[in-house]
Order: sequence, then structure tokens, then C-alpha cells
Amino acid sequence: SGLAALVVALVVVETRAWVVPTRPWSPKVVVGEWSGCVFWNTSDQDAALERLNEAFAWAGTDAAKQAAGCSLFCEFYDYMTDRCAAPRAVCAVSVANADYGYTLSSSIAHPAAYPAGTKLEAGTYVVVFGAASAIGTMVRRPFDERFTVEAGLPILNFGRGSGAPDLYLDDWRAIEPIVVNAAAVVFSVMAIRSSANSWCEYHNCTSAVRNRLWSQADAATRTIMEEESFNTSLAEQTLLLRLIEDSPLRQGSVPRRILLWHSACDPTRGCARSGDFPIWFHVPDRITRLRALAWDDWVDANYADAGDTRQYNQIPVDACDNFPGTDAAFMGECAQRDPAIDTVCQTSTFRNEVRSSRTQGCSFTCAHTTQYYYPIEQGHDNVYDRLLPVLQTAIANYTLN
Repeated sequence: SGLAALVVALVVVETRAWVVPTRPWSPKVVVGEWSGCVFWNTSDQDAALERLNEAFAWAGTDAAKQAAGCSLFCEFYDYMTDRCAAPRAVCAVSVANADYGYTLSSSIAHPAAYPAGTKLEAGTYVVVFGAASAIGTMVRRPFDERFTVEAGLPILNFGRGSGAPDLYLDDWRAIEPIVVNAAAVVFSVMAIRSSANSWCEYHNCTSAVRNRLWSQADAATRTIMEEESFNTSLAEQTLLLRLIEDSPLRQGSVPRRILLWHSACDPTRGCARSGDFPIWFHVPDRITRLRALAWDDWVDANYADAGDTRQYNQIPVDACDNFPGTDAAFMGECAQRDPAIDTVCQTSTFRNEVRSSRTQGCSFTCAHTTQYYYPIEQGHDNVYDRLLPVLQTAIANYTLN
């Protein structure tokens, strides 16, 4: 099959500098298994989305979740629109215990290390929480790929676009067995703007509503909205840290709870502009207040020394033609573009064109796409270099109860 060919192709080139240590002196505790991965390289976006939402639909006992028909991890549209520029897989993780069973998704760039049936053993993997930076929006080599392919370190990346702590608290009962049995839980800096304030409650606050409220607010109101959302984010992250430590489902050591500063801003100086990533950290004391929570480790992976990031983020829109596993109807799509076109489009322009067609992932007017906000590849390389030894230590020191 296409997926089998993809796995073979990726395994051939896979190199691992470090291997998760085995522990022959202690019994293994299996908390789940990988159930397979889906790539977006298909000529029928609607059918692909329907299949994936069915695969990741909520299967637990919670009536409200069943009524919704979907867990928090089944909104995948950006994976479809971005697939010809920054292809990603979405992989299922199946977990079962005496009370309920369900399937979650975890976004990764390379599923080769996670063939279906691969067991998840307590203390041998890492969980990632976070916003778009965590999943590597519009970069070709995000940090989770490097951890997987180069270091052989299993990553369950539960990052979502605009992800806030409330995202994980909402479905805590579902993700708890996986999260609390990891060797480490990495909190890639969250999206403050997605946390609740007096004007915008989380569940009713879509991006469109949030942007409209922001545009209508005066400067004084915006300052209050920012501070309220920041305080909400701090309170919710504090709760998540405590839930991880106190969980009765934990089979071993408390996972190392790591704050990852994945940002264009030097934390000693703060963000120079309100629009720097991550947004709303231009107020100097907010980084200090975030760091003051009960983290076990703080990893600074800023890329402030990169200067003007615009020159680093031009991604060719060519992945649909050269990525293994693409179905026959999809191949050659980017090759149909006029070779004289060499336009660099903003990511928003590129996505809008792809979405308007609904049948293809390649843009015929954009040869490259770029964005100036999310972390660049150098930022992801910084994460790999600075976070890897912390994760290696967490796994080496993990002990079962």
C-alpha cells in the first residue's frame, strides 16, 4: 500500500544517534499503542477529512463527547491545506483501560518509527503540549521530526493551532493515561490569546469572534483583555502541572514537566513588539511570571539572533510531487504550474487558494510560501539541540513504581 511504501522509504534513510534505553531489570508497563498514520497526499480532501474524523471520533463513555462525535484532536484542516508545502502525518494512538477506550491523534512529520501495533511503554516516550509552534507550522523539519528520526525518541505531539491549556483540561480524562506515564511533558509556550477573558469565553470564542472583539476594543480594553487571558493561562497551566503529579494512573516517576521557550524573543529582554511570537509577551514581567510556575526544567530555545526571519521562511510549494505515498491522482499536481511563476506568497494567501479549490493542495500562483510569525527552522533546530539532553536524562532516570 502507499503507507507501507512510505514507511519503507523513510526507514531506509532513518539514522539514530541515540536509542531509548531498555530496562531488563524491571517489568514493562504498556499504556497504549500506535494504530497507524494518515498523510494528506490525496486528491479528494473531503473524503480524506471524513475518513480521518471517523477514525479519530470519540469512543469513550462521556455522553457529551459522544454527542459531539469527535475528540479535541480531530480538527485537521490545516494539515490538508499545508501538505504541498509542509507535509505532516496524523497518527492514531489507541488506549484502553477498565473504564473506557478511545483513539487520539498525534501529529508527526515522519511515522516510520511508529508502525501500527508499536507499543507505548511507560517512561520511554515524551508528550508535547503547545500551539502552532509545537507542530512546526510552515517549516519542513520541525523539532519532533528530528527527535523521532535522528534520536529515535518517540514523541506524542498534541500541539494544535492556537492551543491553550484549556484544550488539554477539557479532555484530561482521555489523555491522562498517556500524559502521566511519559518520561517528560513538554509545554511549548502556549497561545495566551486563546485563553478566556471577560469578553471571550474559550468554548464560544472562535478565531473570527476573537479577532472581531479585538478590533473593536480600545487600547485600555485590549490591555485588560491581555492580562486576563494571561492570568487564565497561568492558572490552567498550574492545574495541569498538579494533575500530572497527582494522577492515580501514574505507573512510575512523575514526568519531568518542562517549559519550552520556543520564541523569537530573548527571555532576558522580552518581546520587542506585541506581534512577536509568542504574542502578548511584550510585557516584560510575563515571561518571569510564567517561569515561576512549578516547572522541573526550563529550556530556552529562542532564535532572537536570527535577525529578520523573512529570508529564512520561504518554503517551495513542491512537496506533492516528491513526497512518497502520494496517490496517483495527486501526482504531478505542482508540475502543472507554469514554471515561469516564481511568486512568494504569504501563507494566508497560499491557504486561501488551496481551500478555494477543495480538490488539490498545490497552488498554481504561488511557487513559494512564507510567513513572518511562527518559529523558523533555526528555532526548531535550537529546540532539538537544547532540549534533547534534558529529555535523554528524563528517560534515563525514569523508574516504575
